Amino acid sequence: MTLRPELIQTQWARLIVRTLQHSGVRTVVVSPGSRSAPLALAIAEAQSHFDVRVIVDERSAGFYALGVARANGSPVALVCTSGTAAAHYLPAVIEAAATYVPLVVLTADRPAELHYCGAPQTIDQHGLFGSFARAALQLGTPDAAPLALRGCRRTVAHAVGLAQGPIPGPVQLNIPLRKPLEPAAPQTEEERDFVRFSDNVANAAPIVSIAAVHATVPARVRELVTGAQRGIIAVGNVPAYDRDLAAAVAELARATGFVVIAESGSQARLAGRCVRHHDSLVSSAARAVLAPDLVVQIGGELASSGWIAARVAWSSATTVMLDRFAQHDPHSQAAAILVGDLATTVRALTAPTPSAMLQTRAAYAATWKSLDAVASASVETALTAYPTAEPGFVKAAVRALPNGAGLLLGNSLPIRVVDQVCSPTDDSERWVVTQRGANGIDGLLAGAAGAVAARGPAMLLLGDVSFSHDVGSLAVLRTCNVPLVVVVIDNAGGRIFDTLPIATATEVPSAAAALTPYFTTPPGLDIGAVARAFGLNTIEATTPEATHNAVRAAFAHAGATIIVAHCSSNGAHAVQTAVVTSLNAHVASETKTEKS
Repeated sequence: MTLRPELIQTQWARLIVRTLQHSGVRTVVVSPGSRSAPLALAIAEAQSHFDVRVIVDERSAGFYALGVARANGSPVALVCTSGTAAAHYLPAVIEAAATYVPLVVLTADRPAELHYCGAPQTIDQHGLFGSFARAALQLGTPDAAPLALRGCRRTVAHAVGLAQGPIPGPVQLNIPLRKPLEPAAPQTEEERDFVRFSDNVANAAPIVSIAAVHATVPARVRELVTGAQRGIIAVGNVPAYDRDLAAAVAELARATGFVVIAESGSQARLAGRCVRHHDSLVSSAARAVLAPDLVVQIGGELASSGWIAARVAWSSATTVMLDRFAQHDPHSQAAAILVGDLATTVRALTAPTPSAMLQTRAAYAATWKSLDAVASASVETALTAYPTAEPGFVKAAVRALPNGAGLLLGNSLPIRVVDQVCSPTDDSERWVVTQRGANGIDGLLAGAAGAVAARGPAMLLLGDVSFSHDVGSLAVLRTCNVPLVVVVIDNAGGRIFDTLPIATATEVPSAAAALTPYFTTPPGLDIGAVARAFGLNTIEATTPEATHNAVRAAFAHAGATIIVAHCSSNGAHAVQTAVVTSLNAHVASETKTEKS
């Protein structure tokens, strides 16, 4: 058979793209390049079957894809050219690996004869992402043989399947392509026969690749739950597409009488039915009063530093860990680790509890409720005392969220401040996205654009340092056609370091002088001017009330809006210190009264 190589390659690229479609990929993010041209042209030809986004910067593209997949749980494909282009995907790939987000990374490559000879834009790409990829699959160069075509289809389908489980995450598919890279049409009957055959291979029935993980609850774990008198259900980071878990946790809490602690990224906190200010309570003297005998921890580790300290203080408590895909036990305290679908496992733990035990547990829950009310009053007092502090701006912004809108939280202070001052709501339709895998601050703007494209209107809360890390992705935000409200907490740097021991280190005198230039690192950006330079709608806010009004107005705008919230530089630390001091005084007073 004498077929032109460019025709074989054209059909090869079409086969890859159609297999992505048949395997369940609905979003494809393309970064332009020469070597990937056959793939890009095949995607353009099939664009009616995909949501195609062209993003020049591969780093932004990777986080945009991460945002889409994180919001809806479906596999997203990334396509780039050869050389260092794929290396810019690495931060997003790391986060996807840490949070079990399905990405299929298609890296165009030079053919074998151009490797190890100094050819331009040629590096060893196979296995580029190392252990962060669930798999690194290599396609051969385009081949017209029937077995090669079927093997190509099988390998692409296998890549999408591996990205979805049994342990979801990123999968690399490396694709060598030869010049000429331009598409070709059949010119002879032999070539037309080949096109018909390869099209038939591409359009064959989909290859189904599904892996499900379900946990079994041993009798011993049921006994631990049944016998506990002071039980806590602690819910950490859970994917936004897991819509069943909040209801399952509520059922377990009702059946057992256990106290529910849920962080903002849990999909349960903003749906109500949990302690309002757990971070302040476990950061104060109330920690000792509230010590449990059982902790059922669901999902990832809670962001609260107070929670981490409490887990150390409560080391005698029995711990049962529930996670979706991995054995999660960062404190090495678990008596049992159950891996499987979270809602299913939680419901398997739910069983009727004798009335006598429920009364005992109710007394423990009442203690939490009483102290939580004190914490709530202390928060309001502190917000009044520090009106320009970050927490007031954050609370006002979250309060302005429309029902059903998403909340996207940056790392460092924003996610912690939401836990500290924002009360649970009754909006069960609200969804929350966090980047709590590797816990980085990069790519938040691009990830937010991907999330709203997948799920609809949302607000992103992030700090000025996080904003400066992803300024290039403001170009991606220009393409948003649904409301994306970005609230930038402009507090002159990474103020989380004000809350860490480094801020008060005195043993070495030079440490205090190093805090600002080496840790806080104020960006010094005119954030509004930068956003306007990208053509984005921008609002400046200097009070919590102005921030609240700006958020409400921005959700009426069909696109991205940047709200610059100008806060005091050390207000978050001051508010939290005031709340903890108030709680300490209350606990001391109650203890003194009991003794007298």
